[in-house]
Amino acid sequence: MATAEKTQYEAVATQYNSLEDLPHAQLEKQLVTAAIGDCTNLKVLDIGGGSGLHARKAVDAGATVVDVVDVSPSMLQVGQAIEARLGRPDKIRWHVGDATQAFSHLPLESGGYDVVMANWVFDHATTRAELHDMWANVCAHIKPRGKLVNIRVTNFRSPVVTSGKYGVHFEDVEEIPGGARYTVHYHTQPPFSHEGTSMEESYSLSAGLAEKYGFEDMLVLPPAETEVAKSDPEFYQMMVEDPNYVVLTARKKA
Repeated sequence: MATAEKTQYEAVATQYNSLEDLPHAQLEKQLVTAAIGDCTNLKVLDIGGGSGLHARKAVDAGATVVDVVDVSPSMLQVGQAIEARLGRPDKIRWHVGDATQAFSHLPLESGGYDVVMANWVFDHATTRAELHDMWANVCAHIKPRGKLVNIRVTNFRSPVVTSGKYGVHFEDVEEIPGGARYTVHYHTQPPFSHEGTSMEESYSLSAGLAEKYGFEDMLVLPPAETEVAKSDPEFYQMMVEDPNYVVLTARKKA
């Protein structure tokens, strides 16, 4: 893909959930579950939530309201079908929206959310301006002292993804103004690919953006503490010592 098209997930929507079986995603799932924590009686917004991979974790954790916003109607339709098969078609509300644009046209919770997830979202900002717009959306919809849960790429040249050992590999890395563009390949059956773009303000884990948009207490969850890493430390050693992504939390200032 020559550019990070916002509609690129339309073509892979039906395949996307197959990545859950990859070792790379197994670790991610446990880290996100730990980051979300107990959501009993909480309201959760999942920006860029796609087919609901992580929104379903919020439902399982007791959330009373779970809203997913994604730019891809096909991804949302896949999520709706999964929820229907689970016998809970009304647990998650699905909305078409662009993370770089205001959500004022969407019927979201007017009082904000206790937890806002923005998982892999920042790795689709093709410019610094788009990255800031994404942060502004997060800020606009989270309550004071609300929790941000975020997955982001931190090292697109890590052996984790250059080797493909964990079912994912990156290639065609090239510099763009303020960051880098790359192609992500998933070793699923059948395999699929998409493009990512990471801005240095994001992958450097600088606290500047978080502070600008009113967040504090940024915490990176340690991969070594997950059950999957503990169960096979030799296999997951590379992901513990030189991960290509992090799962982190932060709190909106009161």
